[in-house]
Amino acid sequence: LETDSLVLLKILTRVWEVPWNIIGITEDIWGLAEMVQVQIQHIYREGNRLANCIANLAFDNQSRLVYNSFSELPSQAKRILNLDKNQYPNLRIKTKQIGKAAEEYGRTAVAITP
Repeated sequence: LETDSLVLLKILTRVWEVPWNIIGITEDIWGLAEMVQVQIQHIYREGNRLANCIANLAFDNQSRLVYNSFSELPSQAKRILNLDKNQYPNLRIKTKQIGKAAEEYGRTAVAITP
């Protein structure tokens, strides 16, 4: 099981205390995870783009969405899946100022992390 939420990861791996309002569902998840011997690990949001895309669509529609085949997926989900299938990398790009002199000229440094 991969999650881009470090908070969820810490809760499900029992590193952090579970908030009282989600203890019931957390115990259900722990029970299921033990039955199927699941490993829970962190993944950057960029690596979880398809799941995030579908979750956002469900949230926006406020309804249950079921996709049984590739052809039923929305175009943005198809695009993400095709990029992944063709092994295009997901890049995390961060920009930050590189000093006072650079700030005067509006220059930035770019760090690219695969």
